[in-house]
Amino acid sequence: MGISALDKGTIKQITTTQVITSVLSVVKELVENALDGGANHVEVYLEDKGLGFIEVKDNGGGICKTDSVSMALPSHTSKISNMSDLETLETYGFRGEALNAICKVSDVKIITRTHEDDHARSYILSHDGNIEKAEFCNRAIGTTVQVRSLFRNFPVRRQMISNKRQATETVKSIENLLQDFGLCLPTLRINYRVDDITVFSKVPAETDDQNLSSVFGRNFAAQYQRLNFNELDSTGVLTVPKKDLADLSSISQIIYSHIFVNGRPVTLKEFEKAIMKVISVHFESKISTRKKPAFFLNLIVSPSSVDVNLEPNKTSVLLVNHSKILSTTTKLLSNYYEIPLEPEEASLDPSPALDDSQASEADVHSPTPKKPRVEKREKSPGLRNTENKENETRNTELPGALLQGEPRSQLPEVDLGEDFNTQDIEALPTLDEDQLKALEKVFTSPEVGQITASQWSKGQIPFALPGKTDVSIVNICQSPQTSRNSSSNPEANKNGFLKFSKEMRPKLIRENRDMNLVQIAKLLTEEWKSLGPEGRERYRELGMQDESLSRTRQSPSGQRPQKAKESLADKKRLLKLLENMKEAPKGKPNVLGRTVIPWGINMQTMLQAFRGRRAGGSNLVVGALEDDVWIVRTNSQLWCLHVEKLFQGLQVEEQESQKTPEFIEQCLQRWLREKDSMDLMHPIFEFSELKDRN
Repeated sequence: MGISALDKGTIKQITTTQVITSVLSVVKELVENALDGGANHVEVYLEDKGLGFIEVKDNGGGICKTDSVSMALPSHTSKISNMSDLETLETYGFRGEALNAICKVSDVKIITRTHEDDHARSYILSHDGNIEKAEFCNRAIGTTVQVRSLFRNFPVRRQMISNKRQATETVKSIENLLQDFGLCLPTLRINYRVDDITVFSKVPAETDDQNLSSVFGRNFAAQYQRLNFNELDSTGVLTVPKKDLADLSSISQIIYSHIFVNGRPVTLKEFEKAIMKVISVHFESKISTRKKPAFFLNLIVSPSSVDVNLEPNKTSVLLVNHSKILSTTTKLLSNYYEIPLEPEEASLDPSPALDDSQASEADVHSPTPKKPRVEKREKSPGLRNTENKENETRNTELPGALLQGEPRSQLPEVDLGEDFNTQDIEALPTLDEDQLKALEKVFTSPEVGQITASQWSKGQIPFALPGKTDVSIVNICQSPQTSRNSSSNPEANKNGFLKFSKEMRPKLIRENRDMNLVQIAKLLTEEWKSLGPEGRERYRELGMQDESLSRTRQSPSGQRPQKAKESLADKKRLLKLLENMKEAPKGKPNVLGRTVIPWGINMQTMLQAFRGRRAGGSNLVVGALEDDVWIVRTNSQLWCLHVEKLFQGLQVEEQESQKTPEFIEQCLQRWLREKDSMDLMHPIFEFSELKDRN
């Protein structure tokens, strides 16, 4: 079916005013168009992380000449013709808005060729989606879309995507998106590059297991189990970690939920919660707080049983048999992990929740518990502002009764890291009521007003504070060994990780031969984080020991290191220079600051240097510097003369030209008489300068 305009009724029902807000949304729409065009090979290339240039290539069927006129116009599509076609929809897009929305915020160029075309056609589109320029070009069958100057006329959006951290997160989000497309379509080949660096690549696979290996690696896929199920007219494949795994660090991800419906990456919050709840119960303490073990759910349902027309990105969907499929999935997973179902899980709400379908992708991938709501006490308007601030501060603190009364899920969760220890905090001294009164009495005394901030910070106070708060000067310098073993020491952390990397990197490369260097580095980082505080501390000690040995080998026993020796020598020279400056006589300063060396030079010595003792004959020519460059003189100046150019200018034949001082002098005198030009001569020295210096 060719590209045509939708009728007004269909436009009102499906149009959602597509708006492009990021590089990710541009890549997503272009990749979906490529897949809808029948492509099985997609290449994505970004320059300057998408700010300057975005290119998506495919080997699909291309766009025919008749459809190219309306390919970027709003509400023009080849996917559907009316609302009823959504019942049989098998494509990613259907509204005909994405390409027009991209044209509004950037400069777009499309190169395409079909099987019927003898050559490719290049189109430059306006911001309205119309063709501004068309010409023939070379390209294989398929389509290339190039996007330049994204958000050039939208400074606020441009500033948002120009943020360095945001740009890095966008590159990673695009990689996650392409990984999901690769999981949906095993036969798809993907190549993703950013500034000539390959970030992600995938080769076609024949089976789902091979496909998982091509995306995440063979070692990753070997730790997963596939579970199949059928529910009415729906079939599904649930891929979860094997129940006998002892270590989950290599399969844990920040974005751990991968759910697909009819080959489309979607967000189903209830499915994610239910599946992760069962996995968490089985593995218990093996799961970290920041990353979760990844799982994959691929559902195949009838197109009439799913509604994708909810929001512009088409990542939120509604399923007709939502609760039944969820119940079947939960039972299947509980049976595999041998976990009994709770009564509330067995009787799920049969009505699909709109909140799950309308949840944003960011909320699903990074769930954040809500903070407890604490009401402030009302005060009379006559109170001072300082009292109101004090009351607000006290009310925001959570008392013990509130902590016990609030549900745990409603309290804020803060990850303090594995190295956090509460014993040191609990061991700190506290003040009783008598000590608090004594402290208040000290602060209200007139002596306190005479203490400056500098005296207070240095502990220079004329009285003692109660409650073990006396200030004393303590030597806080730690020994080098103690400082190196601290986890907060950057040098110790660096040396420890280098030591760990030297041991583990060859092993990981042997076990994961299909991984590239970027994936090996990620896996190495995960292994380092999974060691725990004691394991990392051990490698820090080993790394610092190796560093100490290397320094000892570089500097022999009893000698200072090279840097220290150079620093000491520089210091001695500087001190000596300062002493000489003090002892120097106070005479007239040398303004020029130059050292004058007498040079006994005259023309006779110059000629002897070039010709030997037989310095007679020519008066103009001094001698040859090279075969073509000679030194000549006029009065008190020395010049460089290019002999070949001299012969060419005088048209002297080769058999006549003799590079002797006499012949060159004759040619030079002839040149000065006939040409009256100094172009061939370049001044290099003047004897009058010696007279001035002397």
